[in-house]
Amino acid sequence: MLLVQKLIETFSLSNEAKKYIIADQYETALGPWHMMAWCCVGGSFFLPFTLYTRLRLQFKTRFKRFLFFHFLLFNGLLFFYLSPFVGRLINMQVSRIRDSTTTSYGLDILEGGIEYLEKQLERNRILRELLPNGKDLFDQDGERRKTRVTIPYSGGLSFSLYHWSPLIAYRLKRLRAKMDILMNAPEAEARKTIFKAVPGSTFVDKSSSLR
Repeated sequence: MLLVQKLIETFSLSNEAKKYIIADQYETALGPWHMMAWCCVGGSFFLPFTLYTRLRLQFKTRFKRFLFFHFLLFNGLLFFYLSPFVGRLINMQVSRIRDSTTTSYGLDILEGGIEYLEKQLERNRILRELLPNGKDLFDQDGERRKTRVTIPYSGGLSFSLYHWSPLIAYRLKRLRAKMDILMNAPEAEARKTIFKAVPGSTFVDKSSSLR
C-alpha cells in the first residue's frame, strides 16, 4: 500500500509543473518533429519499393533484379530496425532545444520542469516494482527499456526495439544544470543569459522573480 500511495503522489503536480507540461506540448506542436517517427517508418518501406519500380529496368536479367529487390528490402528492414535508435538520438537533441525554449518563459517553468521529470522517473521506478512485468518495462533508474517485438508466424522469433522518446534523466540533468547556473549568477546576468522576452505570450504567466 505504501508504494501505491507513492504512485498516487507522483500524479499530484504543482501549478509550475502543469505550466511546464503545457509549454512543452505547445513547443512540440509548433515543430515538425512529432512526424519524424511516421516519416521514418513509412520511408523504410515506401522508398525501397519506389526505387525498385523506378530502377528495375536498368537490370537486364531477372537474377540481377532479384538481387536488387532483396538488397533494397534488406536496407528497408535495417532502416526500420535502426530508426527508433536514431530517432531517440535526434529526439534528445530536439528535447534539449525544446526545453531551452520552454524554460526561457520563466523561473517557475524551469522549477516545474524539474519537478515533473523527477516525478516521472519516480513513477516509473514504482511501476517497476508494482507491475508483474515491470522489470521488463523499466530499468532501475526509471527509464523505459527496449520493447521486445515478436514476429507473427515465426515460431517465437523476436527482436528488441528502442523507444523514440528521449531519456528522461538526460532532460532532467540539463534542467538542473540550468538551475545551478541561475542560482550562481547575478539576477540581471541570469535573466539576460537564461531567459528571453516572449512578446504576446498568453498561455503562461509572466516570469517569476529569481529567488
